[in-house]
Amino acid sequence: MTSPNQCDTSMASETTELNEYEQPSNDIILGGETKGSGVKSNSEDTTDSFSGIESELDDDKSDITEKHELDGDGDNDHPLEGVPGFYDLPSPEEINDEGGDLPPEFIVNVESIIGRYRAKCFFSKNWLLREAALNKTSLLLNEIRNEIEMERYARVLCSMIERAVDDRVVQVYLTSLILLDDAITEIEMADLPNKKTFSLLSKITPNLVN
Repeated sequence: MTSPNQCDTSMASETTELNEYEQPSNDIILGGETKGSGVKSNSEDTTDSFSGIESELDDDKSDITEKHELDGDGDNDHPLEGVPGFYDLPSPEEINDEGGDLPPEFIVNVESIIGRYRAKCFFSKNWLLREAALNKTSLLLNEIRNEIEMERYARVLCSMIERAVDDRVVQVYLTSLILLDDAITEIEMADLPNKKTFSLLSKITPNLVN
Protein backbone atom coordinates (compact mmCIF):
# COMPACT_ATOMS: atom_id res chain seq x y z
CA MET A 1 0.00 0.00 0.00
CA THR A 2 1.21 3.46 -0.92
CA SER A 3 1.63 5.90 1.93
CA PRO A 4 -0.04 9.38 1.81
CA ASN A 5 3.37 11.07 1.65
CA GLN A 6 4.31 9.03 -1.40
CA CYS A 7 1.03 10.01 -3.14
CA ASP A 8 1.61 13.68 -2.46
CA THR A 9 5.14 13.47 -3.81
CA SER A 10 3.98 11.68 -6.98
CA MET A 11 1.22 14.23 -7.64
CA ALA A 12 3.61 17.15 -7.15
CA SER A 13 6.04 15.61 -9.64
CA GLU A 14 3.28 15.11 -12.24
CA THR A 15 2.06 18.69 -11.73
CA THR A 16 5.57 20.04 -12.27
CA GLU A 17 6.00 18.02 -15.51
CA LEU A 18 2.59 19.21 -16.73
CA ASN A 19 3.45 22.86 -16.07
CA GLU A 20 6.73 22.48 -17.93
CA TYR A 21 4.93 20.89 -20.88
CA GLU A 22 2.20 23.55 -21.09
CA GLN A 23 4.50 26.53 -20.65
CA PRO A 24 4.62 28.43 -24.01
CA SER A 25 7.97 28.57 -25.73
CA ASN A 26 9.61 31.79 -26.87
CA ASP A 27 10.84 29.94 -29.96
CA ILE A 28 8.88 30.09 -33.23
CA ILE A 29 9.13 27.37 -35.84
CA LEU A 30 9.17 28.81 -39.36
CA GLY A 31 10.19 27.09 -42.59
CA GLY A 32 11.13 23.92 -40.69
CA GLU A 33 13.62 25.76 -38.50
CA THR A 34 13.32 26.95 -34.94
CA LYS A 35 13.77 30.69 -34.59
CA GLY A 36 14.47 32.21 -31.22
CA SER A 37 12.99 35.51 -30.14
CA GLY A 38 16.28 37.20 -30.97
CA VAL A 39 16.30 35.95 -34.60
CA LYS A 40 14.42 37.71 -37.45
CA SER A 41 11.49 35.70 -38.83
CA ASN A 42 11.11 34.81 -42.51
CA SER A 43 8.34 37.41 -42.82
CA GLU A 44 10.72 40.10 -41.60
CA ASP A 45 13.32 38.95 -44.13
CA THR A 46 10.70 39.15 -46.91
CA THR A 47 9.71 42.66 -45.85
CA ASP A 48 13.35 43.74 -45.92
CA SER A 49 13.75 42.20 -49.39
CA PHE A 50 10.76 44.12 -50.77
CA SER A 51 12.05 47.31 -49.16
CA GLY A 52 15.39 46.78 -50.87
CA ILE A 53 13.72 46.23 -54.26
CA GLU A 54 11.60 49.38 -53.89
CA SER A 55 14.72 51.35 -52.98
CA GLU A 56 16.51 50.04 -56.09
CA LEU A 57 13.52 50.98 -58.29
CA ASP A 58 13.49 54.49 -56.84
CA ASP A 59 17.20 54.78 -57.58
CA ASP A 60 16.60 53.63 -61.17
CA LYS A 61 13.88 56.25 -61.66
CA SER A 62 16.19 58.89 -60.27
CA ASP A 63 18.95 57.79 -62.65
CA ILE A 64 16.60 57.98 -65.65
CA THR A 65 15.43 61.45 -64.67
CA GLU A 66 19.02 62.59 -64.22
CA LYS A 67 20.13 60.98 -67.47
CA HIS A 68 17.35 62.58 -69.49
CA GLU A 69 16.87 66.05 -68.04
CA LEU A 70 13.76 67.87 -69.22
CA ASP A 71 14.04 71.11 -71.12
CA GLY A 72 12.16 73.24 -68.59
CA ASP A 73 8.82 73.37 -70.44
CA GLY A 74 6.95 71.79 -67.53
CA ASP A 75 6.41 68.67 -69.64
CA ASN A 76 6.79 65.23 -68.11
CA ASP A 77 7.50 63.64 -71.49
CA HIS A 78 11.05 63.08 -72.61
CA PRO A 79 12.28 65.95 -74.85
CA LEU A 80 12.89 63.47 -77.70
CA GLU A 81 9.60 61.59 -77.27
CA GLY A 82 8.47 60.19 -80.62
CA VAL A 83 11.95 59.79 -82.08
CA PRO A 84 12.74 56.09 -82.73
CA GLY A 85 15.01 54.67 -80.03
CA PHE A 86 15.13 57.96 -78.10
CA TYR A 87 15.59 56.26 -74.71
CA ASP A 88 18.74 54.52 -75.89
CA LEU A 89 20.40 57.82 -76.76
CA PRO A 90 22.98 59.34 -74.41
CA SER A 91 22.48 62.68 -72.72
CA PRO A 92 23.80 65.62 -74.76
CA GLU A 93 26.82 67.55 -73.60
CA GLU A 94 26.66 71.25 -72.85
CA ILE A 95 26.83 73.50 -75.90
CA ASN A 96 30.41 74.52 -76.61
CA ASP A 97 30.39 78.02 -78.07
CA GLU A 98 34.10 78.62 -77.58
CA GLY A 99 35.96 79.62 -80.71
CA GLY A 100 33.19 81.80 -82.10
CA ASP A 101 31.77 79.12 -84.42
CA LEU A 102 28.37 79.40 -82.76
CA PRO A 103 27.05 82.93 -82.36
CA PRO A 104 25.32 83.24 -78.97
CA GLU A 105 22.26 84.75 -80.66
CA PHE A 106 21.89 81.65 -82.85
CA ILE A 107 22.04 79.37 -79.81
CA VAL A 108 19.41 81.44 -78.00
CA ASN A 109 17.13 81.43 -81.05
CA VAL A 110 17.35 77.66 -81.45
CA GLU A 111 16.64 77.15 -77.74
CA SER A 112 13.63 79.47 -78.01
CA ILE A 113 11.85 77.28 -80.58
CA ILE A 114 12.87 73.71 -79.68
CA GLY A 115 13.90 73.96 -76.01
CA ARG A 116 17.24 73.77 -74.22
CA TYR A 117 17.65 69.97 -74.18
CA ARG A 118 16.89 69.56 -77.87
CA ALA A 119 19.14 72.50 -78.72
CA LYS A 120 22.01 70.72 -76.96
CA CYS A 121 21.23 67.67 -79.09
CA PHE A 122 21.19 69.81 -82.25
CA PHE A 123 24.65 71.24 -81.48
CA SER A 124 26.05 67.97 -80.10
CA LYS A 125 29.21 66.27 -81.32
CA ASN A 126 27.26 63.01 -81.36
CA TRP A 127 25.61 62.67 -84.79
CA LEU A 128 22.87 60.43 -83.38
CA LEU A 129 21.75 63.31 -81.16
CA ARG A 130 21.93 65.80 -84.04
CA GLU A 131 19.77 63.51 -86.15
CA ALA A 132 17.32 63.01 -83.28
CA ALA A 133 17.01 66.78 -82.78
CA LEU A 134 16.10 67.25 -86.45
CA ASN A 135 13.56 64.43 -86.31
CA LYS A 136 11.98 65.91 -83.19
CA THR A 137 11.87 69.39 -84.75
CA SER A 138 9.82 67.98 -87.64
CA LEU A 139 7.39 66.52 -85.11
CA LEU A 140 7.12 69.86 -83.29
CA LEU A 141 6.45 72.13 -86.28
CA ASN A 142 2.68 72.38 -85.81
CA GLU A 143 3.11 73.15 -82.12
CA ILE A 144 5.87 75.70 -82.69
CA ARG A 145 3.88 77.48 -85.40
CA ASN A 146 1.09 78.22 -82.93
CA GLU A 147 3.43 79.62 -80.27
CA ILE A 148 5.96 81.77 -82.14
CA GLU A 149 5.59 84.59 -84.63
CA MET A 150 5.79 82.98 -88.07
CA GLU A 151 8.50 85.08 -89.68
CA ARG A 152 10.86 84.63 -86.74
CA TYR A 153 10.02 80.94 -86.55
CA ALA A 154 10.76 80.46 -90.27
CA ARG A 155 14.03 82.40 -90.02
CA VAL A 156 15.38 80.31 -87.13
CA LEU A 157 14.17 77.09 -88.73
CA CYS A 158 15.95 77.89 -92.00
CA SER A 159 19.13 78.76 -90.09
CA MET A 160 19.00 75.35 -88.42
CA ILE A 161 18.53 73.62 -91.78
CA GLU A 162 21.35 75.66 -93.31
CA ARG A 163 23.69 74.26 -90.68
CA ALA A 164 22.27 70.72 -90.84
CA VAL A 165 22.52 70.25 -94.62
CA ASP A 166 26.24 70.99 -94.32
CA ASP A 167 26.69 68.07 -91.90
CA ARG A 168 29.29 65.53 -92.99
CA VAL A 169 27.29 62.59 -91.64
CA VAL A 170 24.97 61.24 -94.34
CA GLN A 171 22.19 60.29 -91.90
CA VAL A 172 22.08 63.83 -90.50
CA TYR A 173 22.15 65.31 -94.01
CA LEU A 174 19.23 63.14 -95.18
CA THR A 175 17.20 63.97 -92.08
CA SER A 176 17.83 67.68 -92.68
CA LEU A 177 16.32 67.29 -96.17
CA ILE A 178 13.15 65.88 -94.60
CA LEU A 179 13.01 68.85 -92.24
CA LEU A 180 13.60 71.19 -95.20
CA ASP A 181 10.62 69.71 -97.02
CA ASP A 182 8.48 70.12 -93.90
CA ALA A 183 9.73 73.69 -93.46
CA ILE A 184 8.82 74.64 -97.04
CA THR A 185 5.30 73.34 -96.41
CA GLU A 186 5.11 75.42 -93.24
CA ILE A 187 6.31 78.56 -95.04
CA GLU A 188 3.78 78.04 -97.82
CA MET A 189 0.98 77.70 -95.27
CA ALA A 190 2.13 80.90 -93.58
CA ASP A 191 1.72 82.75 -96.88
CA LEU A 192 4.87 84.79 -96.38
CA PRO A 193 5.80 87.26 -99.14
CA ASN A 194 7.76 85.65 -101.97
CA LYS A 195 10.69 87.99 -101.41
CA LYS A 196 10.93 86.92 -97.76
CA THR A 197 10.60 83.23 -98.65
CA PHE A 198 13.32 83.48 -101.30
CA SER A 199 15.60 85.27 -98.84
CA LEU A 200 15.17 82.52 -96.25
CA LEU A 201 15.71 79.61 -98.61
CA SER A 202 18.56 81.20 -100.57
CA LYS A 203 20.91 80.66 -97.63
CA ILE A 204 20.28 76.92 -97.75
CA THR A 205 20.75 76.41 -101.49
CA PRO A 206 24.57 76.81 -101.63
CA ASN A 207 25.03 74.04 -99.07
CA LEU A 208 22.70 71.77 -101.02
CA VAL A 209 24.71 72.30 -104.19
CA ASN A 210 28.00 71.65 -102.45
